Amino acid sequence: MQEYLADHERFADLINGTVFAGKQIIEAQYLKEVQRKKRVSVADTADLVNLQKKNSSSQNGTKRIYLERERDFLRLYDKPGCRFLIACEVESSADYEMPVRCLTYDGVEYTNQLKARKQKDDSEKTHERQPLILVFHLVVYLGEKR
Repeated sequence: MQEYLADHERFADLINGTVFAGKQIIEAQYLKEVQRKKRVSVADTADLVNLQKKNSSSQNGTKRIYLERERDFLRLYDKPGCRFLIACEVESSADYEMPVRCLTYDGVEYTNQLKARKQKDDSEKTHERQPLILVFHLVVYLGEKR
């Protein structure tokens, strides 16, 4: 599926067929590949014990954990007047932890957007706020079991 959906036409067809009941809403020429691997640091708390740890460090006496996540697919739909991210995960077996994984992926994405916004605001000394880019998430199950 990685190779098959690498083609923007096929990816657009998947989204149009599954989300928009076959209506040609997503146009392949407006899709752009974006970095799928994201990294974010969070404070070490008891709630984060079960998350996968990539690295850790201590900063100002607070231990930080660096989480790294990589999605199967992440595309930016960048049509004038309509801009959002489309994330897609492909699964071959049922994974009841998938909703938590998807929320983690999306949380890392939004956190990175906020950090980039803050860096831009600090460097440009501007007060004009741009909205966050919405992340639309789709999970495709290809397993044989219901």
